Amino acid sequence: YKTLEDLKKDILNNLNTAKDKKIADIKSNSLLTQLIEKYPFEIPESMLQAELNGRWQMMAQQFQTTPEDLERMIKASGQSKEDMLKTWTGDAEKMLKSRIIVDTLIRDRNIAVTPEEIEEEYKKIADGNGITVEEVKKHYADPRSKEYLIDDAKEQKLYKGIFEEIK
Repeated sequence: YKTLEDLKKDILNNLNTAKDKKIADIKSNSLLTQLIEKYPFEIPESMLQAELNGRWQMMAQQFQTTPEDLERMIKASGQSKEDMLKTWTGDAEKMLKSRIIVDTLIRDRNIAVTPEEIEEEYKKIADGNGITVEEVKKHYADPRSKEYLIDDAKEQKLYKGIFEEIK
């Protein structure tokens, strides 16, 4: 930063961006919670088990160990894998239901994103992180990563449309 004023502007910008993101997250989570309550449906047990197993695998990765070693560590602490999975079940079920609702709404509303909109996402990410657009594109060069970005852009487009419609 060249001046203290530049630093202050950047801090204020970052705070406003974080605030806007938090408000959007609260609104979308509230909307999904209301939809889940208003339109209850069951998640297949196999889908729930796959999600819980995926979470277990991710936890093992975070601890930089194997799922088997993680289970041994958990047992050594006086807990069990089954107890941990039970505590995760409610959150996993809500997340799966939310994902199904969002995917259904995106499909029903024919929401798509254009290459230009993805370019705009690259620019927003670059500006928000103080890096170049080329660096962002390099990060999303992997098809899986780019698909995640596209899905997120569709989801944000969905929420924007819904929040414009409702009071």
